[in-house]
Amino acid sequence: MTLRTRIARLEAAAGARIGNAEWQGPRTDAEWLDYFRQQGAAGVFSHEPDFEQALAEGHLLGLLEMSSRLDEAIPPVGQEEWRELWSWFERNEERLWRLVQPSQLLDLGDGHRMSFGDIRHGLRGTPRDLRSGKLAEDVRKLRAKYGEGGGVATTP
Repeated sequence: MTLRTRIARLEAAAGARIGNAEWQGPRTDAEWLDYFRQQGAAGVFSHEPDFEQALAEGHLLGLLEMSSRLDEAIPPVGQEEWRELWSWFERNEERLWRLVQPSQLLDLGDGHRMSFGDIRHGLRGTPRDLRSGKLAEDVRKLRAKYGEGGGVATTP
């Protein structure tokens, strides 16, 4: 999904959130930041641990990601949990790498698989990157499925 498509979806969801399907939504960065200030004051993002910091920094893409997580019913993820997920992956990287050979795809359960490299690359980002909420969900599933290991490949 492109950034433009994503923003269009978020604009439609924002209009629905305020009960006005005809709402055209913010058009400039300043209007978007004002919209997020209003939504924050109304408690819409109270579940997001890093919302206030992202708003204070004017981190528009991070705020858009938080809004997307809300609209897609993806649980929030903050810096602290992000570091925990990255740390878990690093501790188990060798074992997971052995498990994914030769396909290099990790089984997330329910028939869903994800590339080992995509997970590793994505975790080098931040919880404010676009699609970071989905990535955090995937790593949560991996951690639940594979748990901790001593570096020895085992079957799940």
